[in-house]
Amino acid sequence: MKYLYLLTLLIPILAFSDQPHKYYVSNTLIEHDVISGNLEITIKLFTDDMERSLTDTAMHRLFLGEVHELPYAADSLKSYVLNHFTVTVNLRPASVHYLGREYVNDMVYCYLEVASVPDFQSIEVHNHLLCETFPGQKNVVELSAAGWKQTEICDCTRQQISFRK
Repeated sequence: MKYLYLLTLLIPILAFSDQPHKYYVSNTLIEHDVISGNLEITIKLFTDDMERSLTDTAMHRLFLGEVHELPYAADSLKSYVLNHFTVTVNLRPASVHYLGREYVNDMVYCYLEVASVPDFQSIEVHNHLLCETFPGQKNVVELSAAGWKQTEICDCTRQQISFRK
């Protein structure tokens, strides 16, 4: 009887643990800071999805956000993000600076910045994060500037989006 009770407790736990989820989504917030004139960018990704994508590229696991994260994992993540996320301001390629990352629960937050954007008429974002690993990946991008917001969605077939004032 004791084993039956234990088994009934374990089955739901095992059934839902480490199962791949069906939806692959990232969220990106781009905020224009009028005072500094910078675009402040936060990209929020599921750590396990990022880990899998980097593992597919690097051919070995990096243990993102774990106690035994490999020493070069941070550089691999930085390189990956900068190669898969670009910004164009007023039809000119912008220099995107990677500021760092932080892990919160099952998410990795990547912080980026585009300096010296006092004003703009258009911003284009090319976002194909995780598309090589997850063909159903959706990358939601929200731009917030001077009291207005606009949201667009990139996916693996539509990787570039435009925001216009």
